Amino acid sequence: MLAWDLSSEGIKSLPLQLEQDLSLRLRRYPNFTQIERISPLDMQLATLCALAPRSVRELQRLFAQGEQEVLRFVVLSVLSGLAVLAPAAPLALAPVGVSDGRARAEVRSTSEASLAKRSFFKALLGKLF
Repeated sequence: MLAWDLSSEGIKSLPLQLEQDLSLRLRRYPNFTQIERISPLDMQLATLCALAPRSVRELQRLFAQGEQEVLRFVVLSVLSGLAVLAPAAPLALAPVGVSDGRARAEVRSTSEASLAKRSFFKALLGKLF
């Protein structure tokens, strides 16, 4: 990962800042065994972004103690071709009353489903033992 190492050396003294929120999507998981300068935070960020695209501001909130490290990871992963950036999707806000009703119905259906699963497994174990 020569591009990562060269870029890391080039930006280590630059203060980084985010002007607008962007979404980071990893195209490939970094091979950290071939990269010289990595931190445990780099591995955590790569794992989070490998699962689904993540907002850079969300990542900064999750790792508030290392905002510069988060931005450094974003820059290095994009420059090395491991990730792509896109404008962050705006949050869709629903009316308060509508979302509350849906949330209650979802909780109710989830609890009923877990009760049915629990009863199934309890009956199965009862038959086995």
